[in-house]
Amino acid sequence: AWSQVENCSRPTNLNGCKNVYIHVAPGNELRQWEEENFSEVCRLILEWDDRIIINLLGAGTDWERAERIKKLIFSFEHSDRIKNICGKVLLAELSMMLANGDLYIGFDSGPMHIAALSGIPMVAMMGPQSPHLFRPWGKQAIKVIYKDFYCSPCWQFSCLHVKDGAGACVTAIKPEDVFDAAKAIFQKGG
Repeated sequence: AWSQVENCSRPTNLNGCKNVYIHVAPGNELRQWEEENFSEVCRLILEWDDRIIINLLGAGTDWERAERIKKLIFSFEHSDRIKNICGKVLLAELSMMLANGDLYIGFDSGPMHIAALSGIPMVAMMGPQSPHLFRPWGKQAIKVIYKDFYCSPCWQFSCLHVKDGAGACVTAIKPEDVFDAAKAIFQKGG
């Protein structure tokens, strides 16, 4: 249950920490961002603000992926500020948990839209579908990262630019793009 997840969300935020939720696996091969990219985003955020706790979010089947992401950035000073909560949060509880968070980062997916409805500030990575049609909507701070290739938006099941795996519009998104968007949200106060 989400209430059992170790966090320091706004209502009980006595020590000033901030909860960032990163959805690590959207489940679609065309949106499968490299684990190294996720770990780099985590590293940049953790080094930028020592009050941030990162919660890696996903289904139980994403547990190993989240563990690999954690190991890529594992260092003593950050080890207590990154949590793997994959499989620990029921979909029905996700909105309530995210509503108490400070930032959500993830690709176009069901959890991204649940996050938007919860009101959490967010960085939404879009590709290959159109952000004009499928972007998250809400009154909170939302930064959309989308690489507008000539072939975008794409309704294909494979990318014209790569043999297999994530599409070029997804691989063009860099960890620094995501970090800059996250930092801008925090600096504006969410």
